[in-house]
Amino acid sequence: MDVTIQRRTNEITNIAKSITELADLFRDLGDMVVEQGTMMDSIEYNLETVGREMKASVEELEVATKSVALVLCPVWRAFR
Repeated sequence: MDVTIQRRTNEITNIAKSITELADLFRDLGDMVVEQGTMMDSIEYNLETVGREMKASVEELEVATKSVALVLCPVWRAFR
């Protein structure tokens, strides 16, 4: 009878340890999910910033191209 009680006590102790380890794993997993979410937010922000800056760059290039064309057009005609 004492052996049976001891065995059950050991099994319950092992189950409790396993549950504690599982809880630790889920806590670590939760931390990783939060960390990845933060990284994803940062990536999304950076992509949006790049998109805005690219659009502004294209607009500046279009203005510069028109300016150069206005300046070079008379010069180009003079050499034809």
